[in-house]
Amino acid sequence: MIFRRGFETPIDVFSGVPRKTVDQFIAALIGMMAMVSELSMYQATAMKLQQQKRIATINLEHVKWRATHDEAPTDDIIDGVVRRQRMVDAKPHSQSNRQAGPARTTAEPRPNAYIPDVTQGLGIPKPYSSMAPFKPTEAGSTMRHYRNPQPPDISF
Repeated sequence: MIFRRGFETPIDVFSGVPRKTVDQFIAALIGMMAMVSELSMYQATAMKLQQQKRIATINLEHVKWRATHDEAPTDDIIDGVVRRQRMVDAKPHSQSNRQAGPARTTAEPRPNAYIPDVTQGLGIPKPYSSMAPFKPTEAGSTMRHYRNPQPPDISF
């Protein structure tokens, strides 16, 4: 039913038409409205893409002109080159400020080789390779929730 603006009484436009036909008409109308809204979205997307294409074409022409006149393609490239050059120029100064030698640390040193007895050989350090001794880490704070093991007394 269609309502007249400002009135609360409906106007029966489809009087005498079977209900099935009215339902089909309304379904077709809703489908057409959905298609129109979808098409408007596609139209907006197409307009946006055309604008991007125009901008890209203008930029391309500008880059071609600059290339024929032996200039950098864009100002961003010039800025990037200047920035990199500043970084390269500043690098030796920052390395000279560093101290030579290993970095200071509070970690406990771990041996990566062992020195055999002089009686068995020259006393040259040999690497552990895959047979390095196991050094467990210190127990964490969650270990307080576990009971310490009580090994049974063994008597002979």
